Amino acid sequence: MFSSKYEPGSPKPPHEISMRSRGGHDHSGHIIQNIYQTHLDHWIVYKSDDNAVHCEIADELKRENEQEFNNYLNRLGEIQDLRSEVTQLLSEVRHPDKYDGPMADALAMALRGHIASARKQLQVVVDHIKNDIYTVTRFLYLQYTCYGGLIFGVLIGIAAWTTYPPYGAFYLTLGGLAGLAGAIFSIVIAIRSRAVGP
Repeated sequence: MFSSKYEPGSPKPPHEISMRSRGGHDHSGHIIQNIYQTHLDHWIVYKSDDNAVHCEIADELKRENEQEFNNYLNRLGEIQDLRSEVTQLLSEVRHPDKYDGPMADALAMALRGHIASARKQLQVVVDHIKNDIYTVTRFLYLQYTCYGGLIFGVLIGIAAWTTYPPYGAFYLTLGGLAGLAGAIFSIVIAIRSRAVGP
């Protein structure tokens, strides 16, 4: 650790955060995989081996300039709601890595004081993630609808041919399959019109 205490007139020692590098460790002990942005030796935005984008503010800054330190914290607080929503949604996405860059940009914007731009960026990320989730879940819905339809079709045929004579079984099976096809077609239309939720 670097101390922020130094003799007047002597060069100020660097903050520990300025020593962060790819392959090194952050304050929590995680390995830093990528560094996106830094500002002086005040803060850093990076991705660690827990597959999340983080930001770290220098602890020494709190002792040297508490007002500036608190300003950074307040700026992050103004985007915390959207940041938490993004984190929650990313747990449901198959390829969350593609959102690392936009997420890092939003954090850096907020730390620099551009709160409106940061919130707009995070809202775009939220919308894109939700669209990805909707696309995947609707496809799964359609896939399992077809599987279910196939199973029910077979069951209808078995029930009809074991219960009624061949003549009646044919029409019963035909009617059952027609109704099943209509149900599947209705679900497909609902999926296409986005009437089905995720």
